[in-house]
Amino acid sequence: MFLLWGSGSSPGSPPAIQAAEVSLLNVSYDVTREFYREFNILFAAHWKEKTGEALSINQSNGGSS
Repeated sequence: MFLLWGSGSSPGSPPAIQAAEVSLLNVSYDVTREFYREFNILFAAHWKEKTGEALSINQSNGGSS
């Protein structure tokens, strides 16, 4: 999973995001689907706690052959 961070108001703080809704697309191999399903829930809760914003995470899983 990749997260892109912009510049925040002070070092070490999350960036100010001016969006009404924040969404991410988590793209990974099929074998990690269950792991990221659980991780995404935890990360969204962490994001909400740190920023006060709701986060929607969609998943896209492909084959690993």
